[in-house]
Amino acid sequence: MNIAQNADAAGLPRLLESPGHGLFLKYDIQNVADDHAVNAIALRAIFDFAADFCRPLLIGVSTAYWEDDFDWPMSKPIPHAPYQTLYSTETPESVRLQAIWDGEEFSPAAELTYETATRFMCDAVASDPSGVRMNWHYLWVRASMARLPADSTINPDGTISVLDRIWTLEHPVEFRDGAHWVGGPLRNTVAAPIAFQLGRQFFELSLNISVHWSIWTPGGAGHDRVREGIAALLAAGWTMPSPD
Repeated sequence: MNIAQNADAAGLPRLLESPGHGLFLKYDIQNVADDHAVNAIALRAIFDFAADFCRPLLIGVSTAYWEDDFDWPMSKPIPHAPYQTLYSTETPESVRLQAIWDGEEFSPAAELTYETATRFMCDAVASDPSGVRMNWHYLWVRASMARLPADSTINPDGTISVLDRIWTLEHPVEFRDGAHWVGGPLRNTVAAPIAFQLGRQFFELSLNISVHWSIWTPGGAGHDRVREGIAALLAAGWTMPSPD
């Protein structure tokens, strides 16, 4: 990624500092039949929102021994592999995939789909050798690719110019399936274009979606895709709490 001091950034898309443009939703799981159904709700939220404009490149999960009466993780004992991650072997070379937890275990998949993620989740929360019940506490997507709108300006060298605070960056672009995509995080950026974090506790799922490019924020050329994703989640039973 080439970096030059910004001279004229008018009209350039912007990289948003963490936490980016945030979207928050909840799902009541008190009456959901079982854990398989809960897992399906959580994973469907990611893939239904992403649809065909966002591709997860890394899905991670934190696991714990579980207290069923309160739907809450036990603090002790700690599972032998509490942090597990599934990553796509088709990840662009420019995208940085690295562990953020001690002992985080990585498993490869040719592509991250609802089906491969479901198998990964089932394996991650399977009972350990002692037979003690396991469950997931947090689920996250911290690396992704997002499809650029068709009218995006691509530079002759195959990059897109973006504004990062006072700097203009030439961000790598991937051409796949007839469209241009940007991925992240990169070495010089700390966030994916779109990131997800789900939590489970007290019979409720929480979903945080963080948008780190202005293209997909209100007023941006790609915001309609985000609106469509939110509409799909609301239709599936998720709710957006009213601001306090």
